[in-house]
Formats: sequence, C-alpha cells, structure tokens
Amino acid sequence: MTVAEITESVQSQVLEALKQYQDLLVEAVRGAAETVEEIVPVRPELPFANQLPRPTELAGNVFDFAEKLLANQREFVTNVLDVAEPYVSGKQQPAKKTAATRSTAA
Repeated sequence: MTVAEITESVQSQVLEALKQYQDLLVEAVRGAAETVEEIVPVRPELPFANQLPRPTELAGNVFDFAEKLLANQREFVTNVLDVAEPYVSGKQQPAKKTAATRSTAA
C-alpha cells in the first residue's frame, strides 16, 4: 500500500466511526426530547422567539462560512506550495523576472 492509500483508508475509517457516533447521538437526543415531551407537554413560548433564526439556519450559516474559509485556506496553501516547490524538490528554478523583462512585457 502506498502512503496515499493508507492515508485514504484511515480517513475513511475515521469518517465512518464519526458517522456511527453521530447517529447514536442523534438517537439519544431524540429519546431525551421525547421524554421531555411526555413530562412537560406544554412549554411556555419564549418572548421574541419568532424573531430569532431557526437553529438549523444558524448552523447552515456557520457551515457556509466554514466552507468558504476552508476554500480560502486551500487556495492559500496551494499558492504557497506552488511557489516553494522548485526550492524543495530540487527541480530547476523558474527564471526570475527582472525589471527589464517586466518593462518589455508591459
């Protein structure tokens, strides 16, 4: 097995274990909510509750931001690695642009 295959295998196992844990937790929360419903069938309304965003909306906004942040970080790291690659790989370094070549290109 290559390092990449081992890494992918471990990542898959971690994600599967996480999913199983999450499923168990969702069922536990469902059971707790049903128990509370039986004990307190009528709950008082919260003041201004209709003006608050729904929890799923809040979570969606947080994950949307996290996705944008992760995409930004991926682009940043890719750019840094692209610049550094010739120096760490031992490959021929790209020709540096001088003031003369920059002014002729413009």
